[in-house]
Amino acid sequence: MNWMHDGHELPTKGISGRSAYPAPADYGSELYDYPEMFFKHLSMLNGESCCSHDLNFLSSELFADTKDATLLDDYEIRFINAIMAQQNNDSAIAEYLYNLSVAPNSTKEYSHTGFWCCTGSGTERHSTLVDGIYYTDKKDIYVGQYFDSILDLKDQGVTVTQDSHYPEQHFAHITVEAAKSQEFTVYLRVPKWSRNTTISVDGENVDAEPKNGFVAIKRTWGKKAEITVNFDFELRYQTLADRFNRVAIYYGPILLAAQTKDLPASTKPAKEYLKDLVKVEGQNQFRLAGTNIIFKSLPAIPGDTPYNVYVKVPDENVATVIDTQNDSDKPVNEEREWTLAVDPEKKNYLKITYDRLDGDIYSFQIEDDQKVLFTQTMKSEEWPEDSYYIYPLPLDATKGKNKLNIKIKPLDYEGLNFDIANINKIESMVATK
Repeated sequence: MNWMHDGHELPTKGISGRSAYPAPADYGSELYDYPEMFFKHLSMLNGESCCSHDLNFLSSELFADTKDATLLDDYEIRFINAIMAQQNNDSAIAEYLYNLSVAPNSTKEYSHTGFWCCTGSGTERHSTLVDGIYYTDKKDIYVGQYFDSILDLKDQGVTVTQDSHYPEQHFAHITVEAAKSQEFTVYLRVPKWSRNTTISVDGENVDAEPKNGFVAIKRTWGKKAEITVNFDFELRYQTLADRFNRVAIYYGPILLAAQTKDLPASTKPAKEYLKDLVKVEGQNQFRLAGTNIIFKSLPAIPGDTPYNVYVKVPDENVATVIDTQNDSDKPVNEEREWTLAVDPEKKNYLKITYDRLDGDIYSFQIEDDQKVLFTQTMKSEEWPEDSYYIYPLPLDATKGKNKLNIKIKPLDYEGLNFDIANINKIESMVATK
């Protein structure tokens, strides 16, 4: 789950995209690339609904064992943006999504006549919507999610009720009722995205500084107590890990998508772009200033309506180039090697600029002295803009090193021999923060 969280979750916290390998392995959109390689997903469907369902199930089960609040933070984002977007709001029929894609100009691909795996898991998901909200540890109660619900602990004589219509409203209203006075602790999860959270019990403020992701309220609970948790909904953005000119925008836990087929690229940096988003009164939606483009949650976007999750902006100041070298003169089917400067203490990246391809398929491995770091397959019809890919290097590949030996080898896969694409230059980059 840490591997998923650190390197494979889309902005919805869903997962899956294209394979790192050519056909026959790359048969669709249900596979994995190497960690943090998201840009290639933007040329294909991604975000298989089964995976979102399964990840939330696993997150819930693992939290019961670990009490790791990060699992529930991811659960919340995934539930709001991936799970709730699966149902077709325009139909009374139980239609479910195969892929909730974040590729440009996506639409929701509902199942009308087929019975995909996602149709089955979608039915299961919507019969278990109360999972992940509450947990108990002896008499103590953990509130993991802030969705309208009732927890009835008959043996304990305690009822917990939530009725605030979160996240449409930006607070949680929780009523705790006990048949007889008894002492126990109510743990309230404070999401990482909420920077200034306030909590009150029966109108009196309590310390809202979380410990391990939770605020613990220990007291003797009587017939009725009312808890209010006010969350700090703000616009924020997340830069694509391997393409510094793409950002996804959130409002609190809500991923915003532009309900339009063509979203113009911005000439303004991401921080300035957020200032051009004007809130629609009474809704968690924003209008892009000077346009009719509305940014809204994925569940609110109707089926068969184009949307864009990523906004193209000028490059964010994520990393800077520290070494640049040109291609060697070896033939395209032979191994090539470079020694590049890296920073031993920070995150490092490779940036490889390629010469334009002909009609062939190229597939090759990028290695250091220890292991394969990436596998790259390139087709002319999926040629990347500006002819480059960025490869976020795993931390263990550069830790304690000032230099890194990089080898690129042609791939021999399933009896098929591929060539290395023509490389114009190779650069090492180091994170600016």
